[in-house]
Amino acid sequence: MTVSSPKKPTIIDVAKVAGVSKTTVSHVINNSRFVEAATRDRVLQAIGQLKFSPNSIARSLAGNKTNTIGLLISDVGNPFYHNVILGVEEVALANANTIFLFNANYDVGRSLSFIRSMISRKVDGVILMSSRLDQFIIKEVEANNLEAVIVDYNGESTTKIGKVIIDFEPGIRQMVTHLLLLGHKRFAFVGEDSGISTASVRRDLFLGILGENKIGTEDILICNGNFRIDGGRAALHTILSSSKNPTAVFAVNDMTAIGIIQEAQDIGMTIPRDLTVIGVDNIDLGKDIRPHLTTIEIPGYELGKLSMKLLLGMLASPRNRGNSGDLRSQSTVDTNLIVRSTTAPPPLVVKV
Repeated sequence: MTVSSPKKPTIIDVAKVAGVSKTTVSHVINNSRFVEAATRDRVLQAIGQLKFSPNSIARSLAGNKTNTIGLLISDVGNPFYHNVILGVEEVALANANTIFLFNANYDVGRSLSFIRSMISRKVDGVILMSSRLDQFIIKEVEANNLEAVIVDYNGESTTKIGKVIIDFEPGIRQMVTHLLLLGHKRFAFVGEDSGISTASVRRDLFLGILGENKIGTEDILICNGNFRIDGGRAALHTILSSSKNPTAVFAVNDMTAIGIIQEAQDIGMTIPRDLTVIGVDNIDLGKDIRPHLTTIEIPGYELGKLSMKLLLGMLASPRNRGNSGDLRSQSTVDTNLIVRSTTAPPPLVVKV
């Protein structure tokens, strides 16, 4: 009597279990096209469940290189990151790499989950561009010897992690000079959040440069924000109810600034006659709204390209993991003020 061997699972079996097409399974296996994270997870789970082991996976594991890069961003709903992603993608595709995109949604737990997921998928490296990064995430990267580039992060990390630093000092200094020349003497900053280091950097530079110009904290209002339009809308009411009577508002990003402008218009205010508003990022939406938003520009597309090039350079020159003094690369991106229509001299009559 002959006993037949169990039938080996095929790519069609994987597709059925995952609920996708066999073409999608092929793209996941060969990293030949972008597949959304949730879909990719279902395919990988089906592969594990069926113990499907195509030659392409075996070759990938044997070569110890997957040509895949993880990209973590703060918020896919923020248009600023669109240009960043395009910049990363251009360099990645030119170098035969596939990008796994993950939305942190300003959540540390989600970010840590992303890192662990990327480690399990054996990505070659990661680019971390999330405003909420903490030491748990950094330590997870370092403990697993994962090549990483961190963008706009000002917390502690070892010299073995690459950094792209955004220099906000030029843009904020230009902004303060512009506001002072217009005649403003009372200010507000919207974006205070102890959990977001980028907010504190922008705030501290703003306060410091105002201080250099003899503007004390008694003339500056600090408001909470969440980097989103609804946070800007809510902040406007805090500004209007404050006894400090700010006439110029520096918002932590353009989305916050747009929220302030929209709420102001909804309650019958005129921008900039009644209130000057400035944002950060230079997203396209800021040029489309009326009035056009004055902003501090961060070149998102170039930022994405630079981050990916930096990571590829690190991957091409593997670090000596036993040498604690092994310095990784660091690059800096400058900022500058773009003056449009949301800034004007302070109103002649203010509330008392």
